[in-house]
Amino acid sequence: GRGRGTPAGASRRRRDRGAPRDRDRGAPHNSRRGPKRDRGAPRSSEEFQKTRVFVARLDPATRWTELKDFFRDNGFGVEYASVSADAAGNSKCCGVVQLSSADEAARAIRELDGEALGDASILIREDRQERKRRDAPGRRDAD
Repeated sequence: GRGRGTPAGASRRRRDRGAPRDRDRGAPHNSRRGPKRDRGAPRSSEEFQKTRVFVARLDPATRWTELKDFFRDNGFGVEYASVSADAAGNSKCCGVVQLSSADEAARAIRELDGEALGDASILIREDRQERKRRDAPGRRDAD
């Protein structure tokens, strides 16, 4: 019974609250295989460079699926798309799209900048956060 003053399952909860075990720290449990990635995703940092574009002036109602579909409908291979939101879940009216190659990203900037998506004329440029990560001091690239 419960005569000892501890609710049923309390010992299990206490054990779960302890410090993480060694196998829980750092790399994922299945780390020998490495991270999962999409088949079409860039395989190296060189392939990844310049594949992302920043999209601004989105209509507040635009969702990531609409952003993805807009790029795909215009002939671009989309690997990833997101629309940024604040802590309350309201759109920040901007997002990021990762395309299948740096050439596709450059073409998207040339061809889609200023185009209409919903009721908004969007702005598309290189994703500068990606460039900051690439150009960060102390970062080494394999030659």
